[in-house]
Amino acid sequence: MNVICETKNIDASGTSLIGYLNLKYNEIVSIFGKPIKLNGYNKVEWEWVFKLNDSILTIYNWKDGPGYTGNKKIKASDIAVWHVGGKYKYDLKILEFYIYQQKGEKFHLGDNLIREDIF
Repeated sequence: MNVICETKNIDASGTSLIGYLNLKYNEIVSIFGKPIKLNGYNKVEWEWVFKLNDSILTIYNWKDGPGYTGNKKIKASDIAVWHVGGKYKYDLKILEFYIYQQKGEKFHLGDNLIREDIF
């Protein structure tokens, strides 16, 4: 299966938390490019919005950035667990497959790369 990623003009309306991504900021940037920096909206400060085949997904921080915590020393590179938004739980598998597709077979973090939201 070949997963195609689009990043231009993607509308993420209707997406919500479906899981978590345990990946460092620089790894996410190497796959999806620089995030959208959201100044003034304190709950989310860094976000990627993209489409993998027909699945619309977001990766974002939630309430752990400098604006929400008040700690101006926090940087995106300090965040280790990112929220994943989508419409369906199976979108997590597509995201995981795409990450491995981009990083190669040597890139493997075991079962801890992606975790479903349990609610």
